[in-house]
Amino acid sequence: MRRRALSKISPALSAYTIFCKEKGYGVGGDAGAAWKQVSQQQKEVYATRAARDKIRYKQEMAEREQLLRDLEDEDKRIAIEEEDKEARQQLAKVEAKRTAAALKRAEKLANAGKPKKDRRSAKQIKLTEYNKSVKSTIEGRKERRNLYLTEHANALRTFVGDQILNKLDKSKISKSSKSSKSKTSASSSSSSSTSSSSSSSPLPTSGDIPAKSQSHDVPSHITETPSFIKTGKLRDYQIEGVNWLIEMHRRGTNAILADEMGLGKTLQTITFLSYLKYHDKIEGPSLIVVPLSVLTAWCKEFKKWCPTMNVLQFHSSDQDERERIRQKLLRTPLSVDVVVTTYDMMTSNNMNYALSKQIYWRYVVMDEGHKIKNELSGVSQQMARVRSEGRLILTGTPLQNNLHELWALLRYLETDVFEESDVFDGKYFKQWIYYLF
Repeated sequence: MRRRALSKISPALSAYTIFCKEKGYGVGGDAGAAWKQVSQQQKEVYATRAARDKIRYKQEMAEREQLLRDLEDEDKRIAIEEEDKEARQQLAKVEAKRTAAALKRAEKLANAGKPKKDRRSAKQIKLTEYNKSVKSTIEGRKERRNLYLTEHANALRTFVGDQILNKLDKSKISKSSKSSKSKTSASSSSSSSTSSSSSSSPLPTSGDIPAKSQSHDVPSHITETPSFIKTGKLRDYQIEGVNWLIEMHRRGTNAILADEMGLGKTLQTITFLSYLKYHDKIEGPSLIVVPLSVLTAWCKEFKKWCPTMNVLQFHSSDQDERERIRQKLLRTPLSVDVVVTTYDMMTSNNMNYALSKQIYWRYVVMDEGHKIKNELSGVSQQMARVRSEGRLILTGTPLQNNLHELWALLRYLETDVFEESDVFDGKYFKQWIYYLF
């Protein structure tokens, strides 16, 4: 490249060429006739000038040859330096691998004979403690959910039947009795009698539920765009949607946000997750699973609306890059607020275990959630294995073909409530067929 950039050397000119250029003659018979008219003395002057130009040409050619030799020597020197640098880098990699292997052997020898829990690294211990804290939070969330669902037993009965409702009611009573046992002995006996009388009473009907419990009004947790949302403002219906998501979280129930396409489900989700972090001070990563076509768009939306959230894009066709991202997530899970991945990664044999078993997520958000409309599909079963505190489905079409698909979404949200589809299908699926035909 440097050789091509060198300027061209003008060739040596003859006496006749110098004469033609000086007199302005082009190529033709006029120049030859004029040259014959030039005196011998004048021709000698032109010959002297041509001799000097020839000397100039030889000097420039010699300088150019020397410059080319210098450039060639420099290229050789640079190539040798690059080879030495590459060799040193390879040697450093080998030494690093040897050092890591030696440390691993030393750690293995040091941990020999110790129980498995004592052989964990500090980062593994931190991840285990985090997972335990989320598990305990899940238990409290289930208590709130069971309380809310049993208060609305009459509305839920047509979806799941009395057997599930009795199970939820017993779970609520069991939790309340356990909490009462931790109080004083006098208070314990009093609450025990209350629990026994409660267990003997039937589940409430719509007429028995107090007016306050029947209300589904959503409190205004936020009345305007929060300060952690930058760039723009939420519309009124988006604020209402975020309030609804926050209230579902307070009640311990998972949800489907089914706004039509283009109404800002992404922004409402970003605001909701940011609210949990900055207002409720909830630490830990959430997982958002999206189609590959909108992966980059989700990350850009986070950067636009809430740039302070630490977002990790978990998708790559390169195996080494995927492993690097996985190790980064598992080493410091609390340093990441949101992991955005794809359905391809969720069903990948190499990545599904890390995403579903090695960490408890705060929330799992599914964009285009109707992908799990068939509870027997591979995607649906894999998403059901992911462990999290809460679940949120985003879809503009929660119902596509039949009502059983809606049950499949509900089953994903509350697996222990929507265990069997018999009651739901018997109530609604037959009516659906009747109205169709």
